[in-house]
Amino acid sequence: MSSRALASCPTRASDARVTPFDRLRVHKETLPGELRQEILALGAQATAPLIAIVEDADLGTPDSPGEGWPPIHAAELLVDLGATEAVEPLLDVLIDTGFDHIIHDRLLVRLPELGRAVLEPALRRLDDAEDEDVAHSLTAVLAKLGLADERIFDAIHDMFDEDCVLGAMCFADYGDRRAVPFVEDAIAALEPDFSDAVWHHDLTELIEAHRELGGELDDELRAHVERLELARAQQIARARSGQKVGRNDPCPCKSGKKYKKCCLP
Repeated sequence: MSSRALASCPTRASDARVTPFDRLRVHKETLPGELRQEILALGAQATAPLIAIVEDADLGTPDSPGEGWPPIHAAELLVDLGATEAVEPLLDVLIDTGFDHIIHDRLLVRLPELGRAVLEPALRRLDDAEDEDVAHSLTAVLAKLGLADERIFDAIHDMFDEDCVLGAMCFADYGDRRAVPFVEDAIAALEPDFSDAVWHHDLTELIEAHRELGGELDDELRAHVERLELARAQQIARARSGQKVGRNDPCPCKSGKKYKKCCLP
């Protein structure tokens, strides 16, 4: 055998020891389709190595070789495999991350695909949750499970009491028409708040949730929504023209009150 051939043998032996999971640990945002299929083809044998990647905090940092993407890919692969053994560690990752983490948003979408296996572990963590964002994240997952369970309804109702918009969105995902009056009350209570950049977004989300739940706005509520839309349009027009509204002028929202007694505060 030539010296060149001898020199090449250790390299080939080394390459043979590189597993799909070793390659996954260094992949960035785009996961090659062939690597994904190779891991999925392993079936249940892939579960433990993927969970190890999900739980490896070092792999989730932006300065890691994969720039934080390997745990995200591993979590999605576990859901693709239907690995119910991964429910507990995936819920723990959900709890330990926030809405500004990509893996958190992915888990909000993908975890419900594991269905009933998520129910009890998520409810247990919800009972222990002391942080509002954690409770909201767990409730959002429960709402999407497609399961009718009074404990889920109660959890969403608690969330609605704290944040009616997020609660309405979860009620829409849960799909229980008992929530229609709650959402209608929230729409009726909404008033223009030009100091809050998202108030109109809140209106849009409430109306969409109401529609998804099968509700229909009555004449009074429809008139209220039209008034809100008119107030927003007028505010946009004023902002573009530089027009000012005096404290004692009629409020642009058409409430009939003076500006200082209505939307100015």
